[in-house]
Amino acid sequence: MQMGEVTVPAVWEHIRRFMEEDGPHLAPGEVLQSFYPPKGFLQCMVATGPYGKNFRTWWRDYPLFMVMGLVFFPIVFPLMTLVGIFSWLSYKTAVPIKWSAAVLAAVGPALKQAK
Repeated sequence: MQMGEVTVPAVWEHIRRFMEEDGPHLAPGEVLQSFYPPKGFLQCMVATGPYGKNFRTWWRDYPLFMVMGLVFFPIVFPLMTLVGIFSWLSYKTAVPIKWSAAVLAAVGPALKQAK
């Protein structure tokens, strides 16, 4: 999230209402951003490095970064590959959390996810 002259007052007001007036977690009508974890090893690799479609997007948006990445390819490629491998391992070894009824009651109703 970019914090600037327009966004900071709105965020501050949301936090103030939430803390002082016991306001809602989200404004009425807002939904959480949907998140779908990568389904396989290759999707983890593409999500964490300049592979596949990311290469073209990063080249267009961050050309200096990509030139430096290509110059230092022998160092960058193994590091980004390790990040992708560890990302895949984190999804494969993740354990779902089962919250107690007391915690779920204290948190309140579930928020809506975007589709």
